[in-house]
Amino acid sequence: MSNMDIVIPAHKANKRRALWLVLAILAVIAVLFFVVSGFGAGRVLQTTQDNVTLHSVTDGEFIESVSVLAMVEPVRSVVLSTAVGGRLEPGDFLSGSHVEQGDEIARLTNAALELEVLTRATEVAQQISNLYNFELAYQNRDLDLQNQKIAVESDLAKAQLRLERVESLVAKGFSTQEAYDNARIDVREKKTLRDTIAAAVVDFQSLKASQSSDFKETTDKLTAGLALARKRQDDLVIRAPISGILSDFDAIPGTQIQAGDVIGRIKSVDRMILRANPSEFYLNKIDSESKATALVGDRSYPLRLVKLSPTVANKTFEVDFELLDSGQTVRLGQTVPIRIQLSSPRQAIQVPASPFWNGVGPEGVFVYDPETKRAVRRQVTLGSRNDTAIEIRHGLNDGDIVVGLNYEEMRGYERIEIE
Repeated sequence: MSNMDIVIPAHKANKRRALWLVLAILAVIAVLFFVVSGFGAGRVLQTTQDNVTLHSVTDGEFIESVSVLAMVEPVRSVVLSTAVGGRLEPGDFLSGSHVEQGDEIARLTNAALELEVLTRATEVAQQISNLYNFELAYQNRDLDLQNQKIAVESDLAKAQLRLERVESLVAKGFSTQEAYDNARIDVREKKTLRDTIAAAVVDFQSLKASQSSDFKETTDKLTAGLALARKRQDDLVIRAPISGILSDFDAIPGTQIQAGDVIGRIKSVDRMILRANPSEFYLNKIDSESKATALVGDRSYPLRLVKLSPTVANKTFEVDFELLDSGQTVRLGQTVPIRIQLSSPRQAIQVPASPFWNGVGPEGVFVYDPETKRAVRRQVTLGSRNDTAIEIRHGLNDGDIVVGLNYEEMRGYERIEIE
């Protein structure tokens, strides 16, 4: 043994070992105490049963569904727009009024258009007058040519008869050759005049047909222009294209309306639909076979899906339903709650739906034990839901009791003692 070594008495070493053994035993006892008592496992909430809600877990039939608000809309609606511009005059109908097809909804005034119609009407009247005068002049000319033709035909016949007589007399020696030649020349001249008049008649008929066609074409164009102008004039009166409810009609009399402006809409009341906008989350769960019900008053009525628009806008899509009960009346613009079934009935562990489920995090829910009057955390996996229940896929069993409270405020708590 070196000079640096120190000798420790045996009785002191034994005392040190005993001290460490006592400390170890006390530490084990403390740990066991904390585990058994629950201390050190997290914060504990002490409350009364009046401050919490207890929900029983059940095993029963479950149907996934979603509830949304639907608006009563018409199947058919027509936009009222103006074909011409003008100043809006006071009318007899207001937005919300019931109108019949053909009713005058509004009237516009347009001085320029009215002047255009008057001008075109004058032009057409003048052209028709010119055509009438043309027809009269040509009829007179045609009659004159026909009279000339008849006269020359008569003169030619007389000349030929005279030629035949002179020729007979010359053969018998009772007339001269000069008289015969004169008679023959007269016949030739009458034939030439007849042919000239006949050619004039043909040329005149051709000219008459050509100019008559030109006059008629011009008149038709002017008449069509007048009809178009009158049609535009008629467009100053805005009539109801269908029967229904007048809506969005808020133009103020005296307002200058431009061509193409939309001044209102008519919604047909013959057939109406319920239009809803579910979340895009349900886009793949709703189809033409989906069942739905509407709550009107205090009764539920079956619906039939008639249209599904897959276009997503503002994180929603559009579906249209039709009431199958034709005797149940709803009003345009009415808001109706509807429930859309997303699955077939199935057996599932479930708990009553409650707002507190929205705050449940990964720490789980508090499951209550009536014997110990304590609720401890248990992790759960949520499934589908409807208005009344939420499906539990893992973590809870039939007969369990869940504590309902604000789980957002229970972060860090591991146990609840309920008195």
